[in-house]
Amino acid sequence: MKIVVTGAAGFIGSHLCEHLLAGGDHEVIGVDAFVREELQAIGTKNMESFYKHPNFQMITANILNIDWHKIA
Repeated sequence: MKIVVTGAAGFIGSHLCEHLLAGGDHEVIGVDAFVREELQAIGTKNMESFYKHPNFQMITANILNIDWHKIA
């Protein structure tokens, strides 16, 4: 199943992504806008355990500005 997680770099979003990927049955698309620059460093640390997972794709953008037809 393909799942989109908004706020994927945050505390809750990163834990949700990690849990979904641990099951092995899901393809996870993480979306985060990193509205403040200092949040990118925190988010990168939160995603260390799964960022390079083959079933994970990260999109750095505001969810309202994503062309979902190109992603699906």
